[in-house]
Amino acid sequence: MDKQLSRALLMAAVGVAVPAVMQAQIAATVSGRVTTSDGGQPIVAASVFISSLNLGATTREDGTFTIAVPAARVTGQTVTLSVRRVGYRSTSAQIALRGATVRQDFVLTGNALQLGAVVVTGAGTLSTTERLGTARATVDSTLIVRSNEVNLSNALGGKAPGVFVQSSSGEPGASVQIRLRGITSLQSSDGQPLIVVDGSPIDNSTNFVGGAASNGGPIASNRLADINPNDIENVEILKGAAASAIYGSRGGQGAILITTRKGRAGATRYALRSNSTFDGVSRTPDLQREFTLGNLGSDGVTPVGVTCKSSTAANLQNCAVGFGNAASWGPAIAAGTPTYDHASEMFTTGHQYDNTLSVSGGGDRASFYGSGGALDQRGIITGPNNYLRRYTGRVNGTLNASSRLTVGGNFSIIQTNTGFVQSRNSVSSLLLGAWRTPADFNNEQYLQNGVQRSYRFPNPTPASAEITRGYDNPFFTANEASSTADVGRAIGNINAAYIFTSWLRANYVLGADYSNNENLDGLPWTSSTTAGIGGVSAFVAPGSVTRGYQKNFQLDQNVTLTGDYTLSQVWHGNVTLGQNLNQRVYRTESAFCQVLLQPEPYNCNNTATQLPPADFRSVINVDGYFLQGTADLYNQLYLTATIRNDGASSFGANNRRAWFPKASVAWTAIQPDRAFSSQALSTLKLRAAYGQTGTQPQPYLVFPGYS
Repeated sequence: MDKQLSRALLMAAVGVAVPAVMQAQIAATVSGRVTTSDGGQPIVAASVFISSLNLGATTREDGTFTIAVPAARVTGQTVTLSVRRVGYRSTSAQIALRGATVRQDFVLTGNALQLGAVVVTGAGTLSTTERLGTARATVDSTLIVRSNEVNLSNALGGKAPGVFVQSSSGEPGASVQIRLRGITSLQSSDGQPLIVVDGSPIDNSTNFVGGAASNGGPIASNRLADINPNDIENVEILKGAAASAIYGSRGGQGAILITTRKGRAGATRYALRSNSTFDGVSRTPDLQREFTLGNLGSDGVTPVGVTCKSSTAANLQNCAVGFGNAASWGPAIAAGTPTYDHASEMFTTGHQYDNTLSVSGGGDRASFYGSGGALDQRGIITGPNNYLRRYTGRVNGTLNASSRLTVGGNFSIIQTNTGFVQSRNSVSSLLLGAWRTPADFNNEQYLQNGVQRSYRFPNPTPASAEITRGYDNPFFTANEASSTADVGRAIGNINAAYIFTSWLRANYVLGADYSNNENLDGLPWTSSTTAGIGGVSAFVAPGSVTRGYQKNFQLDQNVTLTGDYTLSQVWHGNVTLGQNLNQRVYRTESAFCQVLLQPEPYNCNNTATQLPPADFRSVINVDGYFLQGTADLYNQLYLTATIRNDGASSFGANNRRAWFPKASVAWTAIQPDRAFSSQALSTLKLRAAYGQTGTQPQPYLVFPGYS
């Protein structure tokens, strides 16, 4: 009986203990929905988080969210649940983690002025919107993603005041220039702002193949095109002295601070974004289709009858239409003669397939985010050489090593392959050749006897394989010429934050950016661009190859030490001391080779002559120190003073260092939810700022810089 009683008691104890253990392992679930105050519409991509537990989630398309709290951290305590979304007022609620399920909904009101929003002000410094006395702008990630632009530079266009974005072309991979408040320097530079990703500057240069001028040859890409817009969390834009006071001479044209997506503690989340677009030309010029070629010196009705009787350079005028005979006011085209739409024949329907798969999550002490992107863009120009393919991979993580130390890392790798065409101002240009062609000439038949056929050289023979056509057939240019850029790039940084005391903390960021851009510009036999180069006859067009590379390497280290102070109940602020070291190494080499021995391949080994190669290398070192102090008076008057001292190897030998001061004041005379606010005017803020800016000169300038 004793054994049976003992067994019964044991089973009873297990029956009580097992449910208790199972109950202890059940995590609390915090869920809810975030909607707007005007109409109750769901708010997508709002951040909902419990700061004390380092847990959070992002709202879905219907505005709902779910946060799983590990059982070990559920003790019946009361925590603060907060929600934040750009363009809306942040709000919080107190919830008690006592049951398995906690429900909390939020209704957000609009916040066009972003009052209370925490913003990045550069080099690890943070502030809130009402404390800023300088101009800044922010661009939310949803606006960037919804723009469906593959180049982040284009995605910023029209999203913030004072940001001027200009694309060099509508082709895939075309370079884009960004200017903040227009041109602010006479120095011979591109005038573009400094680009900073997750606290580390990156390269955004534009390098033409073989250093080609901007007026001819193929276009080129700017390196911000390597960044996947789907990885962006938000963008802060600093203008003028606000950027120089933090980034010194490199911030003279302003700064664009990009923050990428990061993981949050909670269940692992997967997201797939797939986007497809189709592009076309909306408008083309009206070209006449009534008259054929005429002679500039004739009465306008004399036909130009040309047949290629000879294909030697000595008799070129007997086998090609000269420029003087290529006018568009010749005799009327005979009835029934086919005509062709040269205004739009070079264009086709382009497409863009963009896919990004991301995964994020984490636990109590660590969080992670990873993404992979694949972009396939086909341009609107006919032929196989108008494309952009980009493959990106990004991973970052954060580890709370202790209650005082947080470390993190961010790494991305990019491969970009771009195909360009000769679309600008040259005799091989697409539109010059297409739009000057008479309406009764069929450009699509661009080959005859294996060589180029054009309206100024309509009857070629194989013996004319190295004779210029004057103006190339646009279909020949689009299909036979080759201009490519293959870029391999790696960007990464490591960061650490340490809290010494409740009022003193330090931040450290070490970032690196490396890219190798291999370019090729191949012009085939008969290409008119190659006629007369290198001392050969102006009638001979033997083809050419320009091949080169540009390598950029940047290493940046930034250290800040921030201390908070409180002088009284109405006067508090902080002081930040920072130090920055930066090195940029640029290396380029290019070779120009001419007289192709065979039509392909486009390789200098397949050419008869080669000019001496161009070889250039530059190194720029910068060390800077900055000090920033803030004072908050009565939570209404905010003072900020910043000064940076820069030393750069590209400064003059007798003036190696420069000062960049800034001071600002912001007074929120009327604030919402305050006793002195009114229904007629809920917010009134006055601000003023002063600063000095300067642009770092390029190295090795041995000629006048203002030419």
